[in-house]
Amino acid sequence: MAAKCVKYCTPDNKNNKLKGSIMRHSCSAVLFVFLLFSSSLKAVPLSADQKEQVYRAQLDIYRAATHFHLYTLLEGDRQTREQLDIVVNQLQGNPLFTETPEDQDASFEAVLSRYITLIQSNEIASEGYTSVYTINDMESAQTELLEMLEKLAASEESDHALKLALLKSAVQMEKISTRYTRLAAHWNGRTGILPYPEGDTVDIHAQRLTEQLDTLLSRNDLSVSLSERLSKVEKKWRFIAPKLMDYQNQTVPYLVSRYSESIVGQLMQAAGE
Repeated sequence: MAAKCVKYCTPDNKNNKLKGSIMRHSCSAVLFVFLLFSSSLKAVPLSADQKEQVYRAQLDIYRAATHFHLYTLLEGDRQTREQLDIVVNQLQGNPLFTETPEDQDASFEAVLSRYITLIQSNEIASEGYTSVYTINDMESAQTELLEMLEKLAASEESDHALKLALLKSAVQMEKISTRYTRLAAHWNGRTGILPYPEGDTVDIHAQRLTEQLDTLLSRNDLSVSLSERLSKVEKKWRFIAPKLMDYQNQTVPYLVSRYSESIVGQLMQAAGE
């Protein structure tokens, strides 16, 4: 933006020096306002409702990616594509994106649009394969979008409200499902897709969810019904966790995705109680 301003504001000849000076000041002012608004996401405190919207957005971003990879595994299954489209519609309808105040960063729109375009570009049904470039571009946009959401919510990490803790665990479960399904659908050695960085692997995320569920079950503000629901979640998690911890030697994506969907659903219902 700054480069364009300099080119546009440079006077064509000596007689336009005054005009050029004025326009340079105008461009500087526009750039300042843009930078001010770009940093406002981090400056504006989030309400509990907005923090919930952040978690729901993260959940749908991961959920869309899970369906993207399942779509490859199931070789263009129509029902899987329909489920992907449903999740995309939920993501687009999140108030975080549809009701963003004017003083907050509008750059979400471009990144979200790019992610959605790529998440819907899986060529498996039409070409019989999923392009490595599509996968990498989709994951690049996904990472950028998730990082923006993390920055948006960073100042609120001290909020330990029960509802938000439940939503956070649901996001973690879906993140694991996405990672696992992606590896099953596009194993690195076959496609040349770059592996995740050290510390961002399925087993690491599984251990973190174990810790989150342990923390949730140890809370003293749980109702009897909620405690029973979380105990059922934890039981399902204990069954599937060993397969996730040993993800390099076991490949059971359908089982993982089915259990993940159930666990996420239970946690979301608990958050709604």
